[in-house]
Amino acid sequence: MRKVDVLYLVEHTAREMDVACAVKVLAEDRHGLSVEIRNIYLHAHQSLREFDPLVVAHPFFYFAAGALAVEDYVARWPDALHFNLAWEQLHYKAHWQIKRPSDEFARTKVVHHAWGRFYEDYLTGFGVPSENIRVNGQPAYQLYRDPYRRHYRTRESLAALYGLDPAKRWVFVPENYRWAFIGGKVKLFSRLGGDADEIAQLRDFSRHSLKLLLECCNELARRPDVEVVFRTRPAVNSEVMFDFFSEQVGTAAPRLHFIKEGSVREWVLAADTVVSSYSTSLIEAAVAGKDLFMFEPVAFPCGLHCAWYDLAPKIADPARFVSACLEGGGQGGASPLHRWAETELMSGGDAIANLAGLLAEMRDMARVRRGSPKGHGPLPLETKIFFNAQTHEADVFQPSDVDSWVAAWRGSLAGAHAPQPSTKPEFNRLMRAEDLLDESWDGLAAVFPPLAEYRVAHWAQSGQEAQAAPLSGLWRRLGKNLVRAASVGAAGAQPVPPRDLWAVCSVLAALGPQLRSGTRLLALGECDELLRKHFGALGVEMVTESLGSSEQNLRAAHKDETVLDHPAGGFDVACSIFGLERLDVAAKHSLLAGVAHCLKPGGIFALSFACLDFDLSVLGQPGFAGVRNAIRNVADIRRHFLACGEFEVLGNEAFATRAGRSPMDQATAGVLVLRRKGAGQAGEGKDAKAANGGKGAGHKVKVPKHWSVNSWEEKARENPLYAVMTMEEMADAGPDNFSEQHLALFFEKGRKLAEKWVLPSLAHAPEKGLVLEYGCGAGRILKALVDRGIACGGIDISQTMLEHCRRLVPGVARLACLSPVGDAVLEDGCARIVYSYAVVQHIDRLSAFDKAVSEMCRLLAPGGILVLQVNCEDYTLAAGGVLGRTENHEDHSVHYPPGSSRGSVHRNSTWSGVYIGHDRLCALLRQGGVAVDRVVPFNDKKPRAQVYFGTKDG
Repeated sequence: MRKVDVLYLVEHTAREMDVACAVKVLAEDRHGLSVEIRNIYLHAHQSLREFDPLVVAHPFFYFAAGALAVEDYVARWPDALHFNLAWEQLHYKAHWQIKRPSDEFARTKVVHHAWGRFYEDYLTGFGVPSENIRVNGQPAYQLYRDPYRRHYRTRESLAALYGLDPAKRWVFVPENYRWAFIGGKVKLFSRLGGDADEIAQLRDFSRHSLKLLLECCNELARRPDVEVVFRTRPAVNSEVMFDFFSEQVGTAAPRLHFIKEGSVREWVLAADTVVSSYSTSLIEAAVAGKDLFMFEPVAFPCGLHCAWYDLAPKIADPARFVSACLEGGGQGGASPLHRWAETELMSGGDAIANLAGLLAEMRDMARVRRGSPKGHGPLPLETKIFFNAQTHEADVFQPSDVDSWVAAWRGSLAGAHAPQPSTKPEFNRLMRAEDLLDESWDGLAAVFPPLAEYRVAHWAQSGQEAQAAPLSGLWRRLGKNLVRAASVGAAGAQPVPPRDLWAVCSVLAALGPQLRSGTRLLALGECDELLRKHFGALGVEMVTESLGSSEQNLRAAHKDETVLDHPAGGFDVACSIFGLERLDVAAKHSLLAGVAHCLKPGGIFALSFACLDFDLSVLGQPGFAGVRNAIRNVADIRRHFLACGEFEVLGNEAFATRAGRSPMDQATAGVLVLRRKGAGQAGEGKDAKAANGGKGAGHKVKVPKHWSVNSWEEKARENPLYAVMTMEEMADAGPDNFSEQHLALFFEKGRKLAEKWVLPSLAHAPEKGLVLEYGCGAGRILKALVDRGIACGGIDISQTMLEHCRRLVPGVARLACLSPVGDAVLEDGCARIVYSYAVVQHIDRLSAFDKAVSEMCRLLAPGGILVLQVNCEDYTLAAGGVLGRTENHEDHSVHYPPGSSRGSVHRNSTWSGVYIGHDRLCALLRQGGVAVDRVVPFNDKKPRAQVYFGTKDG
C-alpha cells in the first residue's frame, strides 16, 4: 500500500473537481503534501487496496455505519483522520434532518469543514464539538476571483466547441429540481428523518415547476437572437431529462441546448443571464456579477424554502420569462444576494488556499493522533457495487485525467500562488482586519524606524556580526534574522521572512494609532533598550512586567491578578511579544484578567504567540515548555485568549516560516489584537444587564465569562435555566434534573412577565392563531399561557432548549428550531401575537438580527400584535427629548448623542449582541408590514431596554 498524506474524494466532478485540483496544487507547492484525488464510488475498490492515507477528505459525511463506501473507508483506515468537506451546507427544511451528522462517529470523530458560522451553528446544534469544526468559506465561489477565474475556457472557445453563436445573448439554466426524480430514495430519506408526505409534496411541486421551466426555455429558444444552455443537475441522468422533456414539452427549439459537459463555472462566466429554480448556481452567478433570476412560477413549499431565496430577483409569471431574460435587470454583482454571499460565505479570504492549509493541519493532527497504528481493516467484497453509472454519468474519470487537470491548473496558477514565506493559516478565522503592515523591509522600517539604525550599527553589510552591546534573547534572535535579511534592505520589495521581526513589527503596527505623547503602555515579558528607545522617541511611557525565566513553565497556581500591581485603568495600551508562551491556559486567563484590570475600557492589547504547526516528534525535547500550550486553530485561540471574557477581537494576523533548523523556526507566529470590553460588556446578564430583571439594580450577577463567545446551544447544555434567567439563585441549577425550588422561581418570573407584557395584548389581537414566543428557551413565559388554556408556540435557536421546553411545558402546541440561516419552520400568518423578551439582544450579527425581525413579521397574522424587547442605545443617549443616533454594522455599532459627531463603539458578542438603532428597527418593521404603535421602557433603570409594540397591516 502506498502512503499518502491526503486521499481527496470527489462525488460530482462538475461541482468539486476544480477546487480539488487547485487545492492539490497549493497543498503540494505550499505545504509539501502528497494528495491523491479519486471518485468516492468509482475508485472505491482501487483506493481501498492501493492507499494508506493519513487524511481522508470526504465530499460528505452524515454517518458511518451503513453509508455506501463511507463505512468501508472508515473500516479500512481506522486510525486515519476523516475530514468532511461538506459540499452541501445551505439546507432547506426538508434537508434539515436528512443532512445532519446522525451517528456518534460523524459527530465526534470527524472534522467538518464549514463555509460560515451558520453551518458551524448547525453542526453544534446536532452535537458536533466546536473543536471538530473549521470555519473557512465556500471554496467554489473563490473560483470566480482572480487568479482562478482565468483558468476557464472563454465564451468563444465554448461557442466553437458546442456550435453556439457568441454574438447572441446567452441564457444559462442550471436545473436543480432534484425531487422531480427522487424515485426509490423516498424510503431512504424517510429513514434518515425526512417526512414521507413532505417528500411526496416536493416531488409533485418539482415535476410541475420543471415542466413550466422547460416550456419557458423552449419558448425563449425559438427567438433568433438567443442561445439557451440547459444544464441538468449532476445526479440526474441526461436520458431521464430528455425523456421528461419529450413527454411534457415535445420537440426542442433549435437554440435550446442540453449540455452537461464541462464546468458550471465556465458557463456562468460565459453567460449573459443565469436563470434557475433554487440552485445555488444563482449564488455563483451573483458572485460572478452576472444578471440572474430565480424562476418561481409556483410558490416554494415550506419544506423547500431557504432564506437566501429572498435575496434573488424573481420571475414568478411564466409569461415574463422571455422578456426578463432578454431585457436583464437581475442586478448581478450589485444584488443583495451578492452582498450576502460576500459576507456569509466569502469573508474569510481565499477559501481555496485556506483549504490547502487546512489539509496540512489535518495531516499534522493525524500524525500526532495516530500513535501506534491499528493496522488496516478488511477490504470489501469485490462483488460489492459502489458506483451507479446512471446517476453519476458525468463523474467518470481516471487517475490519468486528474494528472492532466492538475497540470492545467498548475499552469493557470503559475506565479499567482508561488510559495511565499508569509501565509495566513486557517486558525485566523477570528480576523477582523487584514494587512496590518506592508511586509517589505521598507514597510517594516516605516513602522519601526530603529530597525534601520539597528542594522547599520550592529551588523556589517557582509552579514557578519559586529561588536555590539549584549542583547536579550529575543533581540539576539532578531539580529540573526536581520543578517539573513540584510541583502534585501536596498530593494525593499521581497517579503521579510523572519518570524520574530514580523511579530514585533505587527504588534507595533497594531498599536501605532494609539502611540502618542503621554500614552501609558504596559509591556509584558521580554523587552530591551531598542523598544524603550522607540517608545521614548514617541513620548510613550512604558512599564514592563517580567513573566518568568525561559525555562519556567508558569502555571495558574503561580499567577493571579495581583501579579500586576497597578491601579485600575492606569494604562492606555498593552503589548506582549511572545511573553505568554510559557503560561498554561488558566494562567493566561488570570493574567488577561489582570491586564484588563490595568487597562482603560476600550484599551488595546496586542500580543504575539506561537502555533506549533508541525510534527511534534521533531522537537526531541519532552520538556519543551511551548508544546502543551501551543495554539493550533481557532478553537485554541478562543480557549486561550477569549474565554476569560474580558476582551474582544479586533484583528489577527499570522506568519509562518519553515526555513531554519530549530523547531521554533518551523512554528507559525500569530499576532492577536484585543480590545478591553467597556463597562457593562463583559458579563451582561439576560435579565440583570440587558433588561434588569431579577433582583433589580445593584444585584451582582455572576455570568460565566466564556458565555460571551460560545453558542446558545452550548449555554443550554451547560445551564439552561441560568442562561435564560441570569440570577444568582439560578447559578447552580445545572444542565438538567432541576430542583423544585429552581423551577418554581423560574416559572414565577415567567408568570410576571406574561402578565405585564403579553396577556394585555390579547384584547387587541385577532381571535384565531397562536400566541408565539420568539426565543422561548425552556418555556419560562409559555407555561403561564398554557396554564390559562391559551394556544401557544415557541421558536428557539437551541434544540436543547426546545427539548427542555417540551418536557417542562408539555401543553405547548407548536415548537420549532431555527435553521442555520434563521428560518422558522412555521407557516406565514400563523400567530395572532408574536412576542420576544430578552432574546434579540443576544444576536451577535446584524444580518441575523434583521432576519429575526423579518421572521417575526412574517409569522404575524394580519391585525396581529408584535411585542418586541430590544436594546436600543438611542434612548440612553437621548437629550432634550431627542433620541441619539446609531450606525449599525455587522459585528458592531456606533452610537452618537444628539447633534454630536463623536460616537462610542459597541462590539457584538453572543451575550451582549446587537444594540439596534431606533430608525433602523422601525424601518425593518415597516418592511415586514408592522406599524409601531408605541415604545415603552422596560424599566426606569436601563434606558436602552425598550419594548416595541406594533400591529401587522391588514
